[in-house]
Amino acid sequence: MEAQKVRIINKGGGRKVKLSIEEQVLLTLIYLRHLTTFQLLGIQFGVSETTANDTFNYWFPLLRDLLPCSLLEQVKKTPVTTKLLKNC
Repeated sequence: MEAQKVRIINKGGGRKVKLSIEEQVLLTLIYLRHLTTFQLLGIQFGVSETTANDTFNYWFPLLRDLLPCSLLEQVKKTPVTTKLLKNC
């Protein structure tokens, strides 16, 4: 039954990413360093506020696991960052 299904969308036919991996990581690091709004980050990187927010929320857990806590401790101390970095 599965073999008879016809593919509607071509392989690789989904939405193309607007930011390269490097730009996505940079967006995340800029947010952590400057705690700017996602609206402003979106303007700076040419994406929507939602895309900026989604990008941050995708990359932050990965970076938290990869980077040493000593680097993340250099982030400005605010209630928001304290909550984000509570596992370090």
